[in-house]
Parts: sequence; structure tokens; C-alpha cells
Amino acid sequence: MRLFADTASGSSGDWVKQVAKVKYTYTIELRDEGVYGFLLPPEYIDVSAREMFTALNTLADQVLRRQHVFR
Repeated sequence: MRLFADTASGSSGDWVKQVAKVKYTYTIELRDEGVYGFLLPPEYIDVSAREMFTALNTLADQVLRRQHVFR
């Protein structure tokens, strides 16, 4: 296993930046603000999923609208 000095979490984003040399990576986190951590109560799951779906659709739409910039 190879470790990198400027990585903290060991996420796939770390690998993509270091090994694949991708300039920008993003980590998507759900709605908790430090109260529940990774144990989101069931009553927040649906609203969290809906928010994430909207966010990913918006991101995809922006990428598709600007794809000519990368050519």
C-alpha cells in the first residue's frame, strides 16, 4: 500500500488526484451538520436522498451544458 503525504481520508478522491493526476476531485457529503455523523436517523433518509438526487442532476446538467469547453 502506498501512502501520500497530502492525503487524509484515503478516499477514492485521493487516489484519483495522486495516481490518475486529475486536477479537481469532489467529495459529496450528506446533510448532517455534526449531530448524527454517519448514523443518519431513518426519518432523514428520504429527504437526504431527494436533496442529493437534485444536486447530482444539477451537476450533471452543468457538465453537459459546458462539455464544449473541454474539447
